Amino acid sequence: MRLQADPRDGLVQGLLLFLLLPAACGLIAILLLIAVGPRGGLFLAGGLGLLGAGFALLGVVLMALAGVRAERRWAEVTGDRIQTPDGNVVGVTGIVVQKPNTYMKWLGIYAEHPGGPTLLLDRLPPSRVQDIDEVARQVAAELGVSSRSDVAAAEHPFSPNSLATLCYLPVEGICVFASVGSLLFSRNNFVKFCARQSLIFFFLSAAVLVLLVIVGGLPMVLLRGRTAQTLSMVLLIGGLTPIVVLRIGVMLYAAHRARKGEIWVIPGMGWIVERWRPS
Repeated sequence: MRLQADPRDGLVQGLLLFLLLPAACGLIAILLLIAVGPRGGLFLAGGLGLLGAGFALLGVVLMALAGVRAERRWAEVTGDRIQTPDGNVVGVTGIVVQKPNTYMKWLGIYAEHPGGPTLLLDRLPPSRVQDIDEVARQVAAELGVSSRSDVAAAEHPFSPNSLATLCYLPVEGICVFASVGSLLFSRNNFVKFCARQSLIFFFLSAAVLVLLVIVGGLPMVLLRGRTAQTLSMVLLIGGLTPIVVLRIGVMLYAAHRARKGEIWVIPGMGWIVERWRPS
């Protein structure tokens, strides 16, 4: 039985580093410019910009080397021993899934033996804790020893329900990023269903809003006179407000249902998304 790291785990790590840390640096730089002013904050903002660029470059490198890094992370069970790139592990008394330390979110599969725990696979995503536990049980059964998990499925923030909730979060950057990332890397059908429905709803509602802005904005351009333009603006805002509120309400309710692990089809979208509904 051979354990092999998944290159997609490295791709996720690189993608998070490429997107999240540069965005955080950019946000901090903007806040510094607002709080300190251009004269005092320009130098610090430039330094944060360079730091964000460095994080982005490191993320690109990690994504490019994901396959090579995965090939070097393996373990093979043969008889009563486990072979790893660092040598053989004998006298295994148990297999355990745990975090490397309390500050890390990534998980590892360890082999317990009289010489101390030996790491078999590391940097495993906590979103797949149930799959990782199943692999640990299979390895333990192969060796004839016991297995245990020191990480509960609800302990980490990246459970399938949490990922599905992020797909519906009514913050455009977060919901789109979470939905696209879930479609690319998640293996959970519930998460993929929520991601597809969220993206379709996002683009359809955005198209409706853009259409209303175009149609409602034409009178402001064509009509002359401040009174007519003001009236057109009031009508435009009055027409857009209930749609925006309804859009946010639908997303929040969908996020609430996803948080509880319930499949909810947005009214009017069944003919599109029912084909992806998990059985």
